[in-house]
Amino acid sequence: MSGLQFHLPLGLFLDIGGGSLELSVADATNNYCLFSLPLGAVRLTESFLASDPPRHKELKTLGDVVEKELKGVVRRIQKEKFTMVFGSAGTITTLADTDTRLTGETKVGSLTVLRRPRLKALMDVLKREPTSRRAALISGDPKRADIIVAGGMVLLEAMTQLELDYIFVSQRGLRDGLMVDLLHRHYANAALGQQQDAEHAESLEQIGQKYNFDVLHGRQVAQLALSLFYQLQKLHQLEEKHASILRAAAMLHDIGAFIAFPKHHKHSYYLIKSSRPSSFNKEDLDLIANVARYHRKSHPSPKHLGFSQLSPSNQHVVRKLSAILRVADALDCRREQNVKEVKCALSGPRTLSIEGIASVNLKGEIERAIEKSALMREVFNVKLLIRQAKAVRALS
Repeated sequence: MSGLQFHLPLGLFLDIGGGSLELSVADATNNYCLFSLPLGAVRLTESFLASDPPRHKELKTLGDVVEKELKGVVRRIQKEKFTMVFGSAGTITTLADTDTRLTGETKVGSLTVLRRPRLKALMDVLKREPTSRRAALISGDPKRADIIVAGGMVLLEAMTQLELDYIFVSQRGLRDGLMVDLLHRHYANAALGQQQDAEHAESLEQIGQKYNFDVLHGRQVAQLALSLFYQLQKLHQLEEKHASILRAAAMLHDIGAFIAFPKHHKHSYYLIKSSRPSSFNKEDLDLIANVARYHRKSHPSPKHLGFSQLSPSNQHVVRKLSAILRVADALDCRREQNVKEVKCALSGPRTLSIEGIASVNLKGEIERAIEKSALMREVFNVKLLIRQAKAVRALS
């Protein structure tokens, strides 16, 4: 979609209009389910919220109606393995913009991240205030103040039932007809749009800076990862182009912490998919996102949607590169750039040794690298020794 500017994975789209709530699960080519519920912000306000500010009984009745309407649809939607969730239209963008302004966060391109706990806190405030005060509090058109409570309650209940920690909010509308029509209309000319947007492609560091990443850590991990890549070429037998994939994943592996540190590897996957790093095509972006996603926690698995959508050959690439990235990341776990160089040697019956060279003690880094080395041992079928290189005394 032109407002989102990335290769769309299977996503859930939420649109709260005046008369209805639309929910659609779709990707770039297919619509898998589409629901339109009578939960529009204007409709609900006129039907249930007569007082200003709304009375507790009115809010309770409205909440019960919304909860009941959503239950059956949520059960159906949860059968689809969507990986990203987007919201748009005036009610949702107003809530996201208000949250961003009140919390002091910076927008990320055309997308804003709206977190459920913060939405709940914002709604607790808005529900207590009269329309005149809400008009002063919200961002954008103050005329939305009278309907923002009903719309916000719908969004919060949808996020709660769907167990969504956050959604991405697009400043570009999804309301020009049904969402599925919009998807098909925009993606029919997706290639043309990508060509027109090529001049706006960003460098890796520009992308990282949008998400407040630790640039020194990113550079250090990328340097260590590339050193391991080139020294282990006989083991992985990957092509030269895969070095650039690894470098990009290493630079951006932590950007998901912008959303939240827990599960930040998964957030990194989504944010990389939504970026447009220069010199990389769609297939490259899929690889970069997956390698970054597997820099910690679970190993690559066909049970994971993003990984399962890769070709078998690219799945092998991801496993090898993420194995390298895990060790490289661990060797800068304290984010102090202590490791100046790594040396690799393959000896005996498939025994691989990796030595970190530094002027300070690397006990923490070595222990962490050993903890994160299981995938490397598995993928390359080696016994692995990770240690600090012995200091060489200068000759007098």
